[in-house]
Amino acid sequence: MRTFRLDGANSLLTGDIGSGKSTVVDAITTLLLPAHKIEYNKAAGAQKKERSLMSYVRGFHKSARSTGGEYSRPVALRGTGQLTVVLGVFHNAVLGKWVTLGITLWATQEAGQPSRFYSLAEAEQSITADFSNFGQDPLKLKKKLRAAGVDVRDTFEPYAAAFKRQFGISGNQAMELFHRTVSMKQVENITSFVRSNMLEEDDVAARITNLIHHFDDLKKAHDAVLRAKDQISLLSPVKEGAAQHAKMTAEDGLARKQRDQLHPWFTDQKLQLSLEHQAELERTGTRLEEDAARLKDEIKQLRRDLAGVEEDIRTNGGGRLAAIDADLSRLAAESAAQRQRFETYSAAAANLGLQPPEDRVLFDANKARLAGVEQDLARGSDNLQDRRTELTMTRTVLTSQAADIAAELTSLQARRNLIPLPQLDIRRRLCEGTGIKDAELPYVGELLRVRDGEAAWEGAAERTLHGFALSLLVPAEHCAAVSSWVDSNNLRGRLVYLRVGESYTPRAAEPGTLAAKIAIKQGTPFRDFLQDELSARFDYFCCENMADFRRYPKALTANGQLKGGRGRHEKDDRKDLADRRNYVLGWDNHDKMARFRAEQDEVQGRLKVLATELGKVNDQLGTLGRKNRQLGIVGSVRDFAEIGWQLTARRIEDLKAEKRELESASDVLQQLMAKQAQVTEELGRLEDKAVKLQQRLGANEKDARDIAEAIEECRAVLAETPVTDDAVVLAAVGRLTQAALGGKPLTYRNTGTVESTVRSGLTDTIDALAKRIARAAESTIRQMADFRNKYPTETTDIDASLEAVPDYNRLLEQLESNDLPRFEARFKESLNQNTIHEVVAFNAFLDSRRQDIMNRIGEINQSLAGIPYNKGRHIQLEHQATSDRTCGSSAATCGRARRGPSATRTSTPSRSTCRWSG
Repeated sequence: MRTFRLDGANSLLTGDIGSGKSTVVDAITTLLLPAHKIEYNKAAGAQKKERSLMSYVRGFHKSARSTGGEYSRPVALRGTGQLTVVLGVFHNAVLGKWVTLGITLWATQEAGQPSRFYSLAEAEQSITADFSNFGQDPLKLKKKLRAAGVDVRDTFEPYAAAFKRQFGISGNQAMELFHRTVSMKQVENITSFVRSNMLEEDDVAARITNLIHHFDDLKKAHDAVLRAKDQISLLSPVKEGAAQHAKMTAEDGLARKQRDQLHPWFTDQKLQLSLEHQAELERTGTRLEEDAARLKDEIKQLRRDLAGVEEDIRTNGGGRLAAIDADLSRLAAESAAQRQRFETYSAAAANLGLQPPEDRVLFDANKARLAGVEQDLARGSDNLQDRRTELTMTRTVLTSQAADIAAELTSLQARRNLIPLPQLDIRRRLCEGTGIKDAELPYVGELLRVRDGEAAWEGAAERTLHGFALSLLVPAEHCAAVSSWVDSNNLRGRLVYLRVGESYTPRAAEPGTLAAKIAIKQGTPFRDFLQDELSARFDYFCCENMADFRRYPKALTANGQLKGGRGRHEKDDRKDLADRRNYVLGWDNHDKMARFRAEQDEVQGRLKVLATELGKVNDQLGTLGRKNRQLGIVGSVRDFAEIGWQLTARRIEDLKAEKRELESASDVLQQLMAKQAQVTEELGRLEDKAVKLQQRLGANEKDARDIAEAIEECRAVLAETPVTDDAVVLAAVGRLTQAALGGKPLTYRNTGTVESTVRSGLTDTIDALAKRIARAAESTIRQMADFRNKYPTETTDIDASLEAVPDYNRLLEQLESNDLPRFEARFKESLNQNTIHEVVAFNAFLDSRRQDIMNRIGEINQSLAGIPYNKGRHIQLEHQATSDRTCGSSAATCGRARRGPSATRTSTPSRSTCRWSG
C-alpha cells in the first residue's frame, strides 16, 4: 500500500526511471476518467497499449519464456480474485468538507478487463480502516461500504456525475482538460491548446448552417404559397370551364330528352283530347238520331195531308194542272242538269284557256282545240315526272346519309373513341363470339393521339396513320381464339389485327419525326409495342419546307405528301385533310361529333330544300292532273244541246203562264192550290231540315270513325314509344307547349302543328348548345394543357381531357383546403423579419462568445501570473481578433441567400498569443 499526500499545494514528484511516477499519474487518472479514454503510462512516453488496467491490477512486472521457448507471457505479482483499491481523498479547508473517491478492482480471469466498482464517501477514508477485514468477496465490501453511508456505483457514469456535483464541475471540459494535460510534456501551439482545451467549443458553422436552413425552409414555404396561388389561379378556370361544360352537357341532354319525348307526349295529349271529343260525338249522335226520328214522323203526316189536298184538286178540275206540274218538275230538273253541265264546262274551259260556250259557234271552236291542249299537258307532265324522279332519288340518298350520320353520332355519344361504327361492330361480334372483353382488344387509334402543340400536323398524321390506327391489337394469349373466329365468320367488312407478344424493347422516337409527335395513352399495357411500331414504321421526318422534304429519305409534309423508301411518293387527297369526320386517333371524340353534327345540319338543310322543291313539283303535277280531268270534262260534252239550258228555261216559263191562267178560272181551286202550296212549302222545309239533319248525322259518324282511328293510332304509337316517367322532362315539355300556344288552347286537331313548332325550337336550342359545348370543351382542355406544361410533376398521370376533370378538381380542392395563399403575407413577413432577427441574434451570440473568451483568458492569465517562468518573469495570454474563412464563407452564403437589406459580420472571437511579462 502506497500513500501520496499533496496537502492542497503544488507538488513536484521526482524519481528514477521505473520508480513509479507514471503509476501515480495513472492511478489518479483511473479515479477521475473512464477506463476506455485512458492511455496508461503516457506520462513516461510509452507506446500506446504498453500498459493496461489489467496489467496494473495483476501487477505484471516482467515476461517469461514458455518451456519450449515458443512464446513469452507476463509474470504477475497478484493472482485472480485479489482486490486492488485506489483512493483519492479531497479536502476543502474553507468548508471543512472531505470527499473520498475510490475504485476497487479485481481480475476474474487471466485476460480481458478487470471487474470494478466505484465509491464516493463524504468523509476521509483510508484503505486500512475502510477497505480491510472483509475477506476476499467484493460483495461483502460493497455491503460494508454501503452500511457506512458510502455511495457505491457499478458503472463510471453515475459515479462521475456524483463527484462532479461534489466538486462543482458543471461540464465535461474541465475533465477533458485534465485528461489532455495530466501526462502532457510540451505545448506545441498555445493558441490551439487554449482554444481546444480551455475554451468552450461552439459550432459556429453549424449555427450558420442552421440559420441558412431555416431561411431556406421559410423561402420554400413562401415559394410553396406562391406556387399554390398560381396553381389555384390556373385550376379555377379549369373547374369553372368543366362545370360550365357539364352544365351545358346536362342542358343538352335534357333538351334531347325533351325532343325525344315530344312525339309520345303530344300523342298522349292527342289521345286524351280525342277520347273527350269521341264522348262528345257519341252524345251528339244520340241527340241527332232522336231529332231525325221526330222529324220523320212530322214529314209522314204532312205527306198524308198533301195527298188529301191533291185529291181535292183533281176532283175540282186540277188534272191539267197536275200534268203541267209534272212537266215543270221534269223540265226544272233537266234545266238544272244542263245549267250544272254548262257551269262545269265553262270553268274547265277557262282553266284550259278556252272560251265560255255561250253559243254553238264557240262550243265548236273549243272542240277543235282540244287535241292541241292535250298534247301540251302530256309534255308538261312528262317533264315534271322526270324532275320528281330526280328529286326523289336525291332525297333517298340524303335520307340514307342522314340515318348513317345519326347512327354514327349515337355511337360516338355512347363511347369516347373515334373508331368508325362498322369497325366497332366487327369487334363487338368478335368479343361476343370469343368471350373476350372489349378492353382487351383495343384498336390502335384508341391508344394514340397527336401531342398537344402539334395541331398543324394533325391532318397529315391522321392520314398517314389511318390504316395502322384501324388495326386491332390482339395479345398472344387471345390470338388463337381470334384467328379461329375471324376465319369461320363473315366479317361483313375488313379487319386487320396485330399479334402482340409479351415483351418489347422499343427505341425512343427520333426528334422531328412523326413518331415523336404521337402520344400513347397512359397506363396501356401495349405501350412498348406501340412505341416500337411507331419508331420503326413511322419515322418520317416532318418537314416544314420542300428542301427538307427532298433531303430526307423518309419525309412528310403538313399537307399530307409522303415520301418512303426507294423513292416512293404519295399524296391522297380523295378526302379532305382537315375533315375531322375521318379522324380516328385519340380518346376524345368531341371534335368529330361536332363535325358530324355540322354535316347533319347540312344534310337536314338540303333535305328541307328538296322537300320544298318536291312539294312544288307535286303541286304542279296536281295542277296538271286537274287540267287533265277538266280536259275530260270538256271532251265528254259531245253536243251543244247537253249544255244549252236557255231553251229549256223558255219552255218552263210557257208552262207556268198556262198554269196561272187555269188557276185563275176557279176560286175553290185557288184555295186548294193555296193550301197545297202551304203544305208543300212546309213539307219542303221539313224535308230540307231532314236532309241537313242526315248530313249532320253522316258528318258526325264520319268524325266518330276518324276519331276512333286517331285513337287507335295514338295507342299504337304509345305502345311502341311510351311516355317517360321523368316528371322534370314532362314539365319542361309542358312549358314549351304553353309558350308555343301563346294562350290558345291545345286541341286534338292542332297537336301536330304545335309539336312541329316546339321541335323546331328545341332543335335550334340543341344546335346552339352543341356549339357552346364544343367551345367550352376546347377552352377547358387548352387550360388543362397549359397547367400540365407548367406543372408536369403534379400531372404525370393526368391527361388534358374532360375525363380527367375529377383529377384536376381534386388537385384544386386539396390546394383550397390547405388554404396556403391566405398565409402569403404572413410567410413573406416571416421570411423578412425572422431572417433579420436570426442574423442579429447570431451577431449578438458572437459578441457574447467573444466576451466570454476574453473573460476566460483573463482567468487563465491570473493563474499564469502566479507561476514564475524564471526570476521576475511570467507568461501572459493576449487575445487578438482574427477572421475564420470557413465561418466567413458560410456567413457570406447566408447573406447572399437572403433577399433584402441585411449585414453579417462573422469572425473567430479571438486568437491567443504568448507574451512574456517581467
